[in-house]
Amino acid sequence: MATAKKAAEMRTYKVIEGRNFNGFMHPATRKFVTAKDGMIQVPADDAKAIAILTAAADVTDVTDIVK
Repeated sequence: MATAKKAAEMRTYKVIEGRNFNGFMHPATRKFVTAKDGMIQVPADDAKAIAILTAAADVTDVTDIVK
């Protein structure tokens, strides 16, 4: 049950096949957020990370598909 709650609180983005998007530097924490196995997960309440990923051309939001 804890994993279902955790999954609901995360947004998942997938790197488009054939693209080389490895991650990005988070503006607030200054940590590099990396793609693991072509997927990036960020907390649903992290507006800055979601804005970066939404604007990126090499990733697509698959949160609804993964659920």
